[in-house]
Amino acid sequence: MFPWPHGVTQAGLSVSIPVQAGHFYRFESIAATPALRQTAEERAGKPVAILSAEEGRPYSSQVIENLRRSWLARVQPQNPKDIALSFPAVEAMPVFDAEKQTVHVTFDLSDSQPYVVRRIEFQGLHKFSDRYLRRRIPLREGQPVNDRALEAGLARLARTGYFKQIRKEDIHVQMDDVTHTANVSIQVKEIGQQRASLVGGIGQFGSTLGIIYTVFDLLSREELISAQLEGGPESLQIMLGLAKEGIFGTRASLAFSVFNNVIRPRFASSTKGPFFNSRTTGISIPWTYPLSNTDSLGITYTLSRTTTSYPLTSTVNVPGVTIGDVQSKISSRSLGIAWARDTGNERVLFSNSASGGWLGGSENMVRTSAEYSRIFRDPISRPRALGLFERRSLARAAIAATCQFMRGSSQPMNSCADFALVSSAPTG
Repeated sequence: MFPWPHGVTQAGLSVSIPVQAGHFYRFESIAATPALRQTAEERAGKPVAILSAEEGRPYSSQVIENLRRSWLARVQPQNPKDIALSFPAVEAMPVFDAEKQTVHVTFDLSDSQPYVVRRIEFQGLHKFSDRYLRRRIPLREGQPVNDRALEAGLARLARTGYFKQIRKEDIHVQMDDVTHTANVSIQVKEIGQQRASLVGGIGQFGSTLGIIYTVFDLLSREELISAQLEGGPESLQIMLGLAKEGIFGTRASLAFSVFNNVIRPRFASSTKGPFFNSRTTGISIPWTYPLSNTDSLGITYTLSRTTTSYPLTSTVNVPGVTIGDVQSKISSRSLGIAWARDTGNERVLFSNSASGGWLGGSENMVRTSAEYSRIFRDPISRPRALGLFERRSLARAAIAATCQFMRGSSQPMNSCADFALVSSAPTG
């Protein structure tokens, strides 16, 4: 304000805190009491290893807290159905030796009550509802803080493919020592509700190439709509599906799909084909119930109809006579059961189904199939993922003339193998 030098007096308080280097402590021993080890062994059903890798290293309060939470996870209920039950807390008791400059740490069960979840908050949501995330995390307000349940729920969220991997720095837990409550804040990053995947491979009917498009929550009912178009020189597959999780207020999911498959096989490159055309249309209703965080049990009912046309040819042309096609129609009503394990990067599926008998229809067949798929990162583009898929199936039919003819064999036993490569990327 003034062009000449001047001074300004301001009222305030100046605080100076001297800091000097103290003694350098190291961990001499880290142990757990017999009561803590016994409780952990009862939870795990097997002996637990004593953590001693930190002995001799510099003392750190963060290391003690990590070890305490590790022991706490061992005494927590492992069954998601028991997470509401109360369990003992774990406390760390460090003893400092000033002469040797070492620390003895002992972990023991605490008499104090465990912290109870007061509030769970999700940050970063734009397209997904808060209810969608809460349904997949078994930890609830009013229950004891359970690290195992929280980690299992976050891993389940990551496997949906709609969220980026949630790291430890994205989780903030604020403890209140007075009320013994905890506020949990989780930062999530959405990837997108839509996804497009390119699929292709080599199967029993030649090479195929197609696209799969899925969109989630388009109707604001937490539903998944999927469409698939895949084909090649000898086959074409079209599918439209609708799936809904949490059906009837349970953990189960129910789906409904309509499919249309067309097959025109050529058995030999030197012989002109195709020899017949096969068209299959139908609906499929699968019901899936999760047994654990990775395992699920499914039951599927399928209703389909297959129409096969065999073109007839004649070496002698008769004027005024037209030779038509011979058609056969087969209706199938099948009921199947499947077990699947999905760890996120790997998926294993075993399924069995039967048709005919009391189910009705003109097809009597028992099918058994096994599928294995593995997902790995695309080295060219980070948002995309590549998957290797292999399917092996075995079918034994009492009346399966069409399937035998398609395989060119007179035996009622068919074994097939398919290989496919899938590239997936979020679109929004």
